[in-house]
Amino acid sequence: MLVRRARLSSYRASLYLASRSFSWISANCDWFEMARVPVALCAGLALMVVAVAVTLTRSPPTVAASNSIRLNTTLAKTNQSAHACQREGVLPSGTTGVRLSLFASYGPRITVKILSGGRVLTSGLRGAGWNGRIPTIPLKPVRHSVSDVDLCFTLGSTGGLVNIDGSETRPGEAAIGGSGQRLNGRMRVEYLRPGNRSWWSLATSVARRIGLGHWAAGTWIVLLEIALMAAVVGGVSWLTVKELR
Repeated sequence: MLVRRARLSSYRASLYLASRSFSWISANCDWFEMARVPVALCAGLALMVVAVAVTLTRSPPTVAASNSIRLNTTLAKTNQSAHACQREGVLPSGTTGVRLSLFASYGPRITVKILSGGRVLTSGLRGAGWNGRIPTIPLKPVRHSVSDVDLCFTLGSTGGLVNIDGSETRPGEAAIGGSGQRLNGRMRVEYLRPGNRSWWSLATSVARRIGLGHWAAGTWIVLLEIALMAAVVGGVSWLTVKELR
């Protein structure tokens, strides 16, 4: 009898606690809905900060080698698909990218292959849409240095004009077009690989350079810009939460 009463009392207590919990959840349901917005916003901002911090731990690319060709003339112009190759010196170890002396307002797709004795050592691709001078094409990393390589690139079709810039050289040293004709010179090539210093370690020198050329030069300008951007982000976030309440 006592066991039955104890079980009945426990059952009633469980029902009471369940009903009270349900009432509390129902009463605070709106609060949970409102809290989801600032929590999601804070989580998004935190992920953004983490992504920036991780990016700054990486090393910016540096020029490992260059053929030292001056950019004083335009070797060719094209608004169609084109292909050219030129003999280079040494492909440095650790190369992860290459810069070519091309100029375009809206650049086409670029495919690059670096060969030695007809064997492809590395290759890379950059999609259409780049603009400006000397685009960077990422390459598959190269473990060892290789001498006497040939660099070949192919330009996709484009509606705009692409300039191949460089410097005039002797015919035997000039680049060779896709149809076998020689250009009147060589283009500039720069090989890139990751540097030894991260963006964090370069922060002071970068801030110093950004601060140059202003009416009040100094690294404090960068701190002011960061503070203003943080204030804008904070203000926009506050207004967003306020409007959704």
